[in-house]
Amino acid sequence: MKEGFLTVSFKELGHKPKPQRARQAIRYLKKALKKHLRKDPESITITSEVNEFIWKKGIHNLPTKIEVNVVEKDGIARIYLKEGKLLGIEKALEKESKEKKKTAKKEEKKVEKPKEKTDEELKKEKELQEKKAKEKMAEKLEMKRK
Repeated sequence: MKEGFLTVSFKELGHKPKPQRARQAIRYLKKALKKHLRKDPESITITSEVNEFIWKKGIHNLPTKIEVNVVEKDGIARIYLKEGKLLGIEKALEKESKEKKKTAKKEEKKVEKPKEKTDEELKKEKELQEKKAKEKMAEKLEMKRK
C-alpha cells in the first residue's frame, strides 16, 4: 500500500463557464492524479468527502486549491482529504484487520498438542480394551446359544 500527499490548484478553472466549474474540477483532479500517478482514470476513485468539499460552495465557486491524500492499494488509487474523517476510519479498519490476523496466527500456534501418555496409562487402556473385547465375545456366544 502506497500513500502520499498532493496539492492540486483549481485556479486554472477560473476561465471555465460558471455552470461547469465543479464538474470540471472533478475532471481536472482526476487528470492531475493520472499525470502524477501514471494510472488510467478508471483506477482512480474520489471519495465522497473530496467531492463534497469541491461542491461545498456550489457549482460556481470552487476552492482555490485542495490538499488530498492518495492511497494506492491493489492497483486502485483512492483520494481522501488530507485531514479527512474517511481516511482515519479506513486506517482504523485496516489496523483492526491486521490485529485480527495476528491474533488468529497466535491462536493457531497455541493449539495444544496431545500429551504423551505414560506407561501406566497405556497399560490401563490396553486392559480396558481387552475387557471390552472379552465382553463382546461373551455376548456373541450367549446369542449363539439362544
